[in-house]
Amino acid sequence: MHPGRFLMGYEAPELRVFRLTFEDRPGLEVAARSVTLERWMEITGLSGDGALSATSLPDGGPPPSGGLQEGFAQNLVSWNLTSKGEPVPATAEGLRSLDTGFARELVKAWLEAVSGVIPAGLGKDSPSGGTSGEASLGLANSSKSLPSSGGPG
Repeated sequence: MHPGRFLMGYEAPELRVFRLTFEDRPGLEVAARSVTLERWMEITGLSGDGALSATSLPDGGPPPSGGLQEGFAQNLVSWNLTSKGEPVPATAEGLRSLDTGFARELVKAWLEAVSGVIPAGLGKDSPSGGTSGEASLGLANSSKSLPSSGGPG
């Protein structure tokens, strides 16, 4: 390749929609979009190698920061949550209406999907040493790549 000359362009992938199905909560389905790197840095308040990862949200700790909650809510596509038989809207208001620990699980699963974090102990039996998006998150159907329908992110 000659300096200043480029070969045919490579099309950047579209944002994905992650379908999060939790093994320990049969029937719960959550779909949320990925985000751009710029939006990720805004949501986490960090940049570069120090960016927040899903492992930074310990189980049982304080709720995720407002930026994480809002980032998740803005990229939430759908969920099948109900409360007392009524659908919970897949919005920031709906997220804020949930139990803190449960909301943390949802946000953490989304962070893991977006950042590609593999929770400790998973994938150790994989013959290739790697794991699929489904296995790495303890989710069934977690990282099915679907075209994004636009919107925030």
